[in-house]
Amino acid sequence: VVMKDNSTVTLGRFDTGTVPNEEIDLIPYGAIDRGVSRRHCKIQLQGNHLHVIDLQSTNGTFLAGVRLNPNEATVLRKGDELLLGRLAVQVLFR
Repeated sequence: VVMKDNSTVTLGRFDTGTVPNEEIDLIPYGAIDRGVSRRHCKIQLQGNHLHVIDLQSTNGTFLAGVRLNPNEATVLRKGDELLLGRLAVQVLFR
């Protein structure tokens, strides 16, 4: 995913064929079985910082084993592993 400053990408479960560029469908990665919400979290680029924001997901978004507060931006670092419910996602960027 290529992101420009002040852009946002939403991660979750989306209907096939209706996913716009700013949404990432995690169904092919087992999202349904692993407790990923339809609109689980968003990744936001602001300046030189990448943030994750939980969107009041049912099963939570975890960073380094700590559940994130809903609607609160948390800085991501290269190589961080997020848990979306029980689905592990590694954050890599340059």
